[in-house]
Amino acid sequence: MIVYRFFPEEHALATLESGLLKIGRFLDFNDPFEFYPQNPLLKGINGVVWEFDLDCFVNHAVSSRFGIICFSGEETVNKPLLWSHYADHHRGIALGFEIDQTTDGEKFLVANRESSRGYLPLHEVRYDGFNEKRNARVLADSLTNFSTDFENRNEQGILEVIRNTLPQLTTHKGEDWRYESELRATVPLSSAIFSGGRHFLPSDCFSISEIVIGLRSKLEPIYFSDFAKRYGARVYKTERHATDFMLVKGEEILIGSPTRIWEQQAGERPFCGGAKKSGNNRKASRRIIPLAHPRTSIRMAQINVHRE
Repeated sequence: MIVYRFFPEEHALATLESGLLKIGRFLDFNDPFEFYPQNPLLKGINGVVWEFDLDCFVNHAVSSRFGIICFSGEETVNKPLLWSHYADHHRGIALGFEIDQTTDGEKFLVANRESSRGYLPLHEVRYDGFNEKRNARVLADSLTNFSTDFENRNEQGILEVIRNTLPQLTTHKGEDWRYESELRATVPLSSAIFSGGRHFLPSDCFSISEIVIGLRSKLEPIYFSDFAKRYGARVYKTERHATDFMLVKGEEILIGSPTRIWEQQAGERPFCGGAKKSGNNRKASRRIIPLAHPRTSIRMAQINVHRE
């Protein structure tokens, strides 16, 4: 299974080049209702207490201890809205990350095959505004108890409340956001790499299996040859669907080595290599991108990994 993150071109290249995936901070979310579930139970008698506890919880407890990485479901790579909103109006790149699922339905971000790290849990976002009364009451009670732990600087109690409430707080949004089909991973900042004032997840914590080039990107697929080899990733270019208002991934692009393609130009039979099996056992269609000359060089732009 695959989930995607959509990037402007420079941010995608920075991620691929550095092997670092930026961890988002809770106070930088683009939804003003994040952490504010629209539930009557939470806005009733205890409404004032709820809002006070919530602000304290997010601003002083969570934001200094945890970050978040958001992904979109497998079907979103075909949605023009995601490309338009998060990938620089289709000029950017979508990176596909491998995920796995347990028998009871829990999803995890797959770590790099050479890594000894465990899997990072993913939680699916529900676009219901948090209408579950039972969970809302439990959440309100937990956050009320949080004030005591926070005032007493009880670190163990603070972390326990965060672990019990954070998945609930971060997985309920309004209906308007449904098109994003989000899955979210909360990351302890203590395990992240800190650089340039930002936190990053190192490459041994994730596995990039696809590089999908936006419809309006000016980058040629051959630009990604080193990255494809480094991550073991497949490269695609998006195309317009023939009859529907949606995008599709084109044929998988096989980027041959300069030596091999030089031999092709001499009349040798094209080399296509062995096809990798995809998660759903579909046969991958593939095409080779030729190079004009074996000495073709590509000047890699200097990418600042910390640039917003």
